[in-house]
Amino acid sequence: MAPDGTGLGTTLRDLFSRRLPPDRPAWPPLVGLLVILFLSQVVSGSLLSLYYQASEEMATESVRHVMRDVRWGWLIRGIHHWSAQGMLVLALLQIGSVFVAAGWRRRGTGWLTWLLVFGLVALFTCTGEALPWDTDAYWVTDAALDRLESLPLLGPALAGALRGGQETGGATLSRAYSAHALVLPWLLTFVLLLHFALAARRRRAGGV
Repeated sequence: MAPDGTGLGTTLRDLFSRRLPPDRPAWPPLVGLLVILFLSQVVSGSLLSLYYQASEEMATESVRHVMRDVRWGWLIRGIHHWSAQGMLVLALLQIGSVFVAAGWRRRGTGWLTWLLVFGLVALFTCTGEALPWDTDAYWVTDAALDRLESLPLLGPALAGALRGGQETGGATLSRAYSAHALVLPWLLTFVLLLHFALAARRRRAGGV
């Protein structure tokens, strides 16, 4: 049975191979920049993970070791930090550009995927801020979880799952690191691929 050509792989191949008019780039500038920053996050984060230790006793010292003793460690950590901030700004700008162009009316799914991207990048930033686990990181994390717990319906359950117990502590740090290094990168990759697949399908259908 021949493939029907409607799968994710087909739409992704179309994204990269289809010839478009010059006024309709396959990757708008904001999207391209966000992808570049995300790749820099993956590379710099992988390098930092070689030295980081996600424990209450060693987290702070391992970050200091990177900044003080590892060659170019301060630069790699700076790239990791500022590329995350840049992704947050670019996601906001992309949402704003879609809103101004009223794209949310024509392309509801595309609008929703960018809201998901922004939410995931915000979670990247929040979990990353917890990882040094110094005094500031501890109290910022504890306050953020308290605010989350005060939200109705799912707030208490989510805060409890992230905290890992009755009090903010080592389990919280482990869960923040797991989310930051394992769960969120895969979720963001999936959402971006979904966005590109939907964009390719719209172009095949003659959409904007």
